[in-house]
Amino acid sequence: MSSTNRGTTQRVPNDYYATPDWLTEAIIPALLKRLQHVGDKGRPLQIFEPAAGDRRMVRVLERVLAPKFKTVKIHAVDLADDPSVDFLKLVPQSKYDLIITNPPFLYAKEFIEHALKFRRDAQSVVAMILRINFLGSKSRAKWLRDHRPAVYVTPRRPSFSANHKTDSIEYAWFLWQEPFDKNSEIDFLHTEELTSRVFRKHLIEVVSNLKRRGAQAQEDVLEDG
Repeated sequence: MSSTNRGTTQRVPNDYYATPDWLTEAIIPALLKRLQHVGDKGRPLQIFEPAAGDRRMVRVLERVLAPKFKTVKIHAVDLADDPSVDFLKLVPQSKYDLIITNPPFLYAKEFIEHALKFRRDAQSVVAMILRINFLGSKSRAKWLRDHRPAVYVTPRRPSFSANHKTDSIEYAWFLWQEPFDKNSEIDFLHTEELTSRVFRKHLIEVVSNLKRRGAQAQEDVLEDG
């Protein structure tokens, strides 16, 4: 997704714009909080990336999430690899805990609506990188009121091009998890200061807090028993 089509600039085939690693890394703490129930149950984390491109996002997810869960299974497809694997035409399989991608902007709403059909249950998460102006639309207004997302704004403007130049649009991660009204929020990622060292420190703090909460929950259960 990119706004680089302004002026005479041509769109990349299939609207493919590689997602910077740091942008995927930045949303991991929020995903860990929302997917904690998977780890608590001790079952594999099932992930679907339906517009995977060169698998850059997949590699980040494998690297960062694998140590946090018993097993991480990622199913990744892309129309460019196989024209028969058009995500919007795939028959939904309701087995994924996380459906995550950087969708083609022209079909963003269609991607979100279809992705919601692939969720294992109401606790599953759909995560999409979108332009912030996705929120400003008459045609999407009613749908957004009924499916309120959590919006995580990136202050650092990402580059989706090989020359590392940024475009004129601001971006955010949009997350959907039921109940939509209670899980809706606006937050700001710390991407303006994001480096690998800072991110690792922040991730360690998040994981430590989640482990403490899990240990406390187990103690409460024992006491109640």
